[in-house]
Amino acid sequence: MIKLLNPELYEEDDRNAVRLIGAACPTCSGVFFPMQTYGCERCGADLRPRRFAAAGTVTAQARVHLHRAANPPTPFTVVALELDDGPVIRALLTSDSPPCQIGDRLVGELVDITEPDSEPRRDLRFTRAVAQ
Repeated sequence: MIKLLNPELYEEDDRNAVRLIGAACPTCSGVFFPMQTYGCERCGADLRPRRFAAAGTVTAQARVHLHRAANPPTPFTVVALELDDGPVIRALLTSDSPPCQIGDRLVGELVDITEPDSEPRRDLRFTRAVAQ
């Protein structure tokens, strides 16, 4: 089985759905990604781990043409994504994803990536949701 690139940020559940590992505040109901242990940014209460579905709506996007690292290869698209479960995250589109617009629905999937001098890993990317 191929290892995840960032297992502290996401996981695959028993139905092969991607879940993000974040936190929720039991006091003020704030939601946060990624998980952190410093306390709630709003009220200071201790946070509890919470899993978020990897699905949401695009609120902004940028196409990157120059990037100093080899992974991901350029060009690639970064989006701001408001998750259905609350927090806004920054994420990458899959390399074969069609262009998206603000307001489009995206879903997360794990894709195989190869980094120089490293074993293959799986990383989280987002793609346009299939209309139902």
